[in-house]
Amino acid sequence: MGLTLQSTGGFTLDAKGEMNVKKHYSLCPNCDNCPKVVITSECVCIGEDENVVRLSHDEWNELVTAVRRGDLAPVDVETTR
Repeated sequence: MGLTLQSTGGFTLDAKGEMNVKKHYSLCPNCDNCPKVVITSECVCIGEDENVVRLSHDEWNELVTAVRRGDLAPVDVETTR
């Protein structure tokens, strides 16, 4: 089973007229029900609906570095049941 990330982006202006850049990544580009990663100029949000975690850019960068370094291992689904 492969994983496809769909990237979209855009920007909005907030009440102060400052640009808020958004980049969206979806684990499932064929529907709107899957968790998303949304990167803004202020934070990174991961999740869906009310189940969302908010990371600072530093926390996100630390997570990305850990993944790239191989510090995070895949979950063995059979042993977690």
